[in-house]
Amino acid sequence: MQAGVRIAAVFLFSSAQAFGVEVMYATSTPTLVTDSAPAVLYRVDPLTATSKTIGPIKGPGGESIYVAGLADDPATGRLYGVTSPRSPTNPNSLVIIDLASGDAAIVGKVGAAASDIAFDHKGTLFAWLRESNQMATVDLSTGLATPLGKPGPPGERGAVTIDPQDRIYVIGTGATGSIDGFDLSTGALSKGPGLKGMPFAAGINSMTFSSSGTIYAVNTNHASPATALLVRIDPSTGSVVRVGALPRDTDAIVLIEAPRGLSDFLTRGNVSILAAVVCLGLAIGAIVVLRRSSERQPR
Repeated sequence: MQAGVRIAAVFLFSSAQAFGVEVMYATSTPTLVTDSAPAVLYRVDPLTATSKTIGPIKGPGGESIYVAGLADDPATGRLYGVTSPRSPTNPNSLVIIDLASGDAAIVGKVGAAASDIAFDHKGTLFAWLRESNQMATVDLSTGLATPLGKPGPPGERGAVTIDPQDRIYVIGTGATGSIDGFDLSTGALSKGPGLKGMPFAAGINSMTFSSSGTIYAVNTNHASPATALLVRIDPSTGSVVRVGALPRDTDAIVLIEAPRGLSDFLTRGNVSILAAVVCLGLAIGAIVVLRRSSERQPR
């Protein structure tokens, strides 16, 4: 019997590593000055925008932290966030967020207001700096941003995402603007297709790429509190499809491609897949044990 359990455990672990499950996370940032509600970390179904609360986003001392952008480090699986300039504590800072609880560890000051962040597949973290209308790279050990290219006048909040081929996309001209490309060699934006069919004309808070090549974004009406929608954007045409309503004041989203190992798999809450894998693993283990037992019996 012990052999069967061991076989089931090995099967479960290898299967958890093999399953490529995209999971979306989002944060809400209260917009009302008088709103005492904390910022919240959610898990979101990218097919319907249905959300499940994980917990409030809190610093080491239990203080509330407002997160404006999220990005998943492809090398370590850590979820990084950049805090809003409106955060009651640690504004304009880089943080690491616990996916299971929402607790945040402070890395350091970014040195500017970053409205969104994204990793490339080499592990470089990029941030969009609204006040200077330019891209920056962020040091993961200190949190400090290094601007790229020439600064410009302050613009819209801006959102950034990076596709599987490490092409960088920016929406820095609002929900009625365009989805542009960023050239690392020149530090300049190249104008892309105009956005078509965005439900709210007010703005885009953040973006994230799926492995299928679709961009997901948070479209907001910038009210207080803000109504937020999850939308899909075709990066080649700029066409927009509404997915569904997100929790009010949703600010940042990120798609995490796949669990990295069993503990990460369990943390990210893949319950239905886990149940199926456990049953299949136990069945295989039982078959192996029965076969070994029959082989040992004298004929």
